[in-house]
Order: sequence, then C-alpha cells, then structure tokens
Amino acid sequence: MTELGQATGERSRQEEDAITTTTSDRLSHLPDSIIHQILSLLDDTKSAVQTCSPVSLRNPVIDALKISYADEECYERRNRKLLARVIQYAASHGTQHLAIDVSKLPITLDIPDESFRFSQFFAPILNSNFKTLEFKGYVVLDSGMGSPGFHNVTTLELDGCLLGYDAIQEWDPDPFSNFPCLENLVLTDCNYGSIFDNGKMSLRISGLSLLSLKLVAMTDYSCKIEVFAPKLKFFGLCGWGLYKGFNGISLPSLEHAYVNVYGLDSKKLGRKELVERDLIPLFRSLSNAKSLTLHSRTILMLSEFYELLEQPSPLKRLKSLIVDGDSIPRKLIDYFLKGDMKTGDHPGLSIRRS
Repeated sequence: MTELGQATGERSRQEEDAITTTTSDRLSHLPDSIIHQILSLLDDTKSAVQTCSPVSLRNPVIDALKISYADEECYERRNRKLLARVIQYAASHGTQHLAIDVSKLPITLDIPDESFRFSQFFAPILNSNFKTLEFKGYVVLDSGMGSPGFHNVTTLELDGCLLGYDAIQEWDPDPFSNFPCLENLVLTDCNYGSIFDNGKMSLRISGLSLLSLKLVAMTDYSCKIEVFAPKLKFFGLCGWGLYKGFNGISLPSLEHAYVNVYGLDSKKLGRKELVERDLIPLFRSLSNAKSLTLHSRTILMLSEFYELLEQPSPLKRLKSLIVDGDSIPRKLIDYFLKGDMKTGDHPGLSIRRS
C-alpha cells in the first residue's frame, strides 16, 4: 500500500506539473495582441492596457513602452495615479525606452498646474534604467526633477512641452542640466517662459555629453537661446522664424548642420535688422561645421537677403554643402564660397543635391 500510495502521489504530481506546464505554454505562446486584448477586459488593467501598445509579457525585461492618453474621462477619473503606477511598473521591469503621449488631452498653456510634471512622475525612480524618454503633449520639464540621480537617460525627445517651469512658478534657466549623460535632444514645438514674461527669459541648453541637438518649430521666437555643448556633432534647426540671441551658441566640435527655416518677416523688423539680429548670428553659430544641409525653403529665403550675401561667410571650415532642392542661386553659392576677404575664395568646397 505504501508503494502504491507513493506511485499514486508521484503520478498526481506529474499530472499537476503537466497541467501547469500546458497552461503556461498555452498562454506564453499566444500572440502579444491576444494577450493585450485579454488584459483589456479586466477592470483593474483596462485603462492601462487600452492606452498602451502591446509589449511582451513573457520577457521580464520590457524594452519599450508607449502610453497614449486619448480619453479625457479616463485621465481625470484616475487622477493621474494610473500613469504614475505604469511608469513605476516599467521602471521596475528594466524598461529602457518610454514614450508618453498626452497631446489629445484638453490642457492649455494658460493652466500649467493641470499638466504632467516630470518631478511628479519620475522623482521616485530617478535611478531607473530609462535611456530614451519621449513625451508629446503638455508635459512640464520642471526644476523639481533636478536631482543628480538621473544618469542613465541618453535620448530625450519633447514635443509640445513647457520647459523649465517649476511648482513655485519660477523658471529654471538651464532645465537640461540634470541629464549629465544626455547625448541626443530633440525639442519640437516647445515653449519656454516667454508666454508669461514677454520674452525676457533665456533658454540655456547645456550638456557635456550632448552629441545631437535638434530644434523644430519652437514657439518662443522671442526667447534667447544659449547652447553649451562642447562635444556636439549635429545641430538641426527647423520651422518658421528664428530666435534672438544666437550669439550665445558656441559649437566647437560641430560637424554637420541642417537648416530648414523660413518665414522671416522683413516688413515688421526691417531687412537690415533681420540680417544683423538673426541671420548673421545663425551662421556664426555654425562656423565650425564641416557639412551643411539647406532646405529649399531656406535657400529661397536666403537668396532674397542681399545684405547677408554681400558679406563674407563665417563658415570657414565648410567642406560640403548639401542642397535639399532642385537648384540653388549662384549668388548663394558665391556666398558660401567666400572665405576671408583677405584670402579670397573658400578652398575645397563640394556642392551636391540630396
């Protein structure tokens, strides 16, 4: 009886293990989209799962997680606690790439206290493994996040965000100084202070490790821009208009620049003032570039400012001019061919179309 009991017990354990293994295998072999749909039916996970892209539940390390808030009711009902829980969950599972989109929520620049704040969601997890952070919508990069512990982020992309605003309504002049390992920074349609102070603020972008910086359709053209990035290799500027204060940009290691700007209003300020305030400082800030790409709209705009083209080009190290368009006026080519007035033409410049 003892041997029979042992045999029966052993067989029962094997059957239980087989059932467990079969159940586990059946679940683990389901496509991510099916698992995503199953979880979306559960009350506790419905809001989180329906606003997240599917991720692998079999792998204990979630490489990338995208969160998109499209439901105002869900956002208000959860009082943002859900988002904080999801971020903490992602951090605890080794997520390296986190993207959050709140652009569809009805939040305006006039009510900054209703926004998502970096300090609110990331203060408890500053030492996480996040390497890439993407935020779209009204997210505030506030100085409350200013802890020296955020060492792992190498790529930061902000779209439609407010920079430097903290909880006591003061402005941080250098909101990116707390990212010591930041290598890639993209700012799209972001705002910095001038909506509240009539453009008296200066935005400083500093990074000892920064290699790539791109400013796209920034809304604060009255804002003065300062950049301290001794290792920066790429600088891109896109959008309507230019910024004041480009004299504050020094890029000693710059290799390639991309310029796609247009829409300078010479009727409002005057052609000479635009050249002296905006265009000359812009090209001076790019003076160390070895390669320059110009968009067709920029070429058309520059060709109209003879006040600029009559002066020597500050791009003395330029070796390659890449034209994003069908043609480039000869007078603009001559501008970039000009070297120092004392030495004559710029040596060794190649011009090609992209």
